[in-house]
Amino acid sequence: MKGKHYGLFLGLIMLVHSVYSLIEFRHLMEDSMHSIHIGMPKDILIEVVIGALIAVYSWAPNVSQLQKIKASEHFREKNPEQFEERPSFRNYYNTRGSLIHNRASKDLEKPN
Repeated sequence: MKGKHYGLFLGLIMLVHSVYSLIEFRHLMEDSMHSIHIGMPKDILIEVVIGALIAVYSWAPNVSQLQKIKASEHFREKNPEQFEERPSFRNYYNTRGSLIHNRASKDLEKPN
């Protein structure tokens, strides 16, 4: 089991190193060039992409309960009444929408 996690460890180390490299790069740019804005260097970007790919591809086969994301399979077993019954659903207008509407309507002019 330990051998399977080497790829994940390597990917995470690469991501941490790329973050550190980017922070150091930003500090050096702030000290030397105040008016020039330079984006992320390509070598750091490549390190981020490679580190993320290594981490994902080494971890994904180890996850035992990956499921297909297909809505038709999930909703096939439910009837229409179950869709309408959602106790955790809160309408936006009943929570914060009325406050925003009241404040916004105060600032608007009344139509003639």
